[in-house]
Amino acid sequence: MSIELMFNGINIALVAFSRYVVPKAIALDPVAAETEIAQALADQTPLAETV
Repeated sequence: MSIELMFNGINIALVAFSRYVVPKAIALDPVAAETEIAQALADQTPLAETV
């Protein structure tokens, strides 16, 4: 049970810090990223990788 609690703590920390990870496309060019996101939503395709 102790190991499960540690894994749960790690998962909570990863979810909390994932909010602060900025996708590479948005960090480089926010305007182009907005266009790419709109296109991906229209086509229902996955977005690029994150940093």
